[in-house]
Amino acid sequence: MKKLALPIIIVVLLLGAIIYYFLRNQPTKTPEPTPQPSPAAQINTIISNVAGGYYNSYNTCIKNPPEAAKGMVSVYCQGNTGLTTAAFAANLEKGGTASAGADPIFCAQSVPVKVTVDPDIQITDNKATAFINEIFGSNQIKIQVENR
Repeated sequence: MKKLALPIIIVVLLLGAIIYYFLRNQPTKTPEPTPQPSPAAQINTIISNVAGGYYNSYNTCIKNPPEAAKGMVSVYCQGNTGLTTAAFAANLEKGGTASAGADPIFCAQSVPVKVTVDPDIQITDNKATAFINEIFGSNQIKIQVENR
């Protein structure tokens, strides 16, 4: 039995070394690269996030205006979202929607329950077109917005 112990130990060690070698040298799978969105898709995402952020901020302000907005809620909320320039409210007034009695952002006389921006924003040269979905109860209105 003592004569067999040494060869058995050597065989076990040799088998262990062979198994270790094969397990260690298995080919590793290279992970597939994550597909990157196209530049146009990245721009659409940025515009959609900014536009959605603006509408959410504006909607929150309109529904619960601060004391500083008293008597000029729409104009105050247009200019105090943190996402517009000083000329933004003045440019909206030029459109005539407010003078017609409607909100110049939502183009309605009541505040929508929910506002979303379509992710499909078209950009050609210096012109961008986006679509805003406004939900008023069971009704949905789709507004086309363009820069000029």
